[in-house]
Amino acid sequence: MSPRKGVKPSNSKFNAFIALSVAIFLFLSVVISNLFINYLTVLTLDSNSVYNDEREFFSQNELKKIPCFTDAINLENSRINYSLVADFKKCTSEPHYHIGFVKTHKCASDTVAGLFLRIADEQNLQVILPAQIESWNIGWPRPIGRDFFLPSLKKSKRYDMQALHHMYSPNLWDELLEPDRHLIGIIRNPLDQFISVFNYFRIGTRIVKDFHSKNETVFDDFLQNPQVYYEYFAPQNIMFQNPMLLDFGYTKEMKKPLEDFIQFIRKKFSLILVADFLDESLILLKRKLCWTMRDVLFMSKNKSQYKNLVLDKSSEDMQKQREKLYRKWSSEDYVFYETLLKVFWKRVAVQSYFYEEVKTYKRIREIVLNYCKKPKGLNKPVKISATPFSDEFIIDKDLCNRMNINFNYHILKLQMKHNETKREKEEFEWTKEDFMEEFQKPDKKLTLKKARKVLPVVEEN
Repeated sequence: MSPRKGVKPSNSKFNAFIALSVAIFLFLSVVISNLFINYLTVLTLDSNSVYNDEREFFSQNELKKIPCFTDAINLENSRINYSLVADFKKCTSEPHYHIGFVKTHKCASDTVAGLFLRIADEQNLQVILPAQIESWNIGWPRPIGRDFFLPSLKKSKRYDMQALHHMYSPNLWDELLEPDRHLIGIIRNPLDQFISVFNYFRIGTRIVKDFHSKNETVFDDFLQNPQVYYEYFAPQNIMFQNPMLLDFGYTKEMKKPLEDFIQFIRKKFSLILVADFLDESLILLKRKLCWTMRDVLFMSKNKSQYKNLVLDKSSEDMQKQREKLYRKWSSEDYVFYETLLKVFWKRVAVQSYFYEEVKTYKRIREIVLNYCKKPKGLNKPVKISATPFSDEFIIDKDLCNRMNINFNYHILKLQMKHNETKREKEEFEWTKEDFMEEFQKPDKKLTLKKARKVLPVVEEN
């Protein structure tokens, strides 16, 4: 029924309609504002405090704001005030690619070695590779000779890089690597390393089988009586005690005092990385080798899932007891680690704008990892803007694939690349006389095909 002429609609209904309209408008305004703020955050890497804690990581809320589909990412408006680091001087010399890396077991060494092998592949470097296909180390832990690895294709017969498991051998490495190489090592908190070693090498599984221990207590059983297990499993016990020093070439048979050996390592090595502070370590590596920010990006490799070890870490007192027992058992590893850790932090202390660069690196790496997680075909290349610490560079799916490649497959890929280069080198070293001699043989088609690759013009008679 329509209202009678001259009668106004109810004010209460009209006011309710206005109130509802205003509420909806305010709600939509808040939603749109948040979306706009998030969009700006995506492009500016929002933050509001100065980075001053080397152990700081990003919250999950921050990570959700990292962009995936954008043409460019601007780092200039991050929490770091880049105007205050304008006087930072980036390395201007040529990057150093001659590297000897001690790939210490269970010290994030697959991750770092994978980074090195990616660089070697991109720069076409000569890497010391096992001669045997599907072999993933260079004779570790035995001393080896040249027969164990593929020959260098360089005129000098030396190699640009060593990045596989191989006990550090000073004389052999001096002979094999280029004279201007940088020796790089990596260490880790000894107890954390040994827990990972204990799991990876199935030490607990062997103890459970032979001593009828329980999975839940086998690690603590070992720490209570390590000498018993050490003697029982000899000679297959090389990783049972001081495994970190073993990879650096220090054994019980050496007559050199540990203090002298540590000084020797400090003198020979350009940098010792620390797995417990990997981001900080890689920024030191970047600065030392004059590499780019893109060069030191990585994806974690061979991260232990502890499938072979049940370990209760809930009790702080239990952890302290384990630390005490293992420190007593592997005291030399602790001396080695703690001495080099002090050297590491002293090196950090003299760096300029170090934590600002670490913060920038962490942010860029999170962006890259988020980008690489997206399904294939959805990602278009993304440009990372320049900062005082890095030039502008592009991230794309090719970079993701290179970073994500399985470490063992990377070795196989480099072996195949080496053999292909060797074949091409041998073919292009043919002279015209070599060809004419070979051409007299019955299979002319094969040799003619080869000759066309070698000689500018080959006339078929």
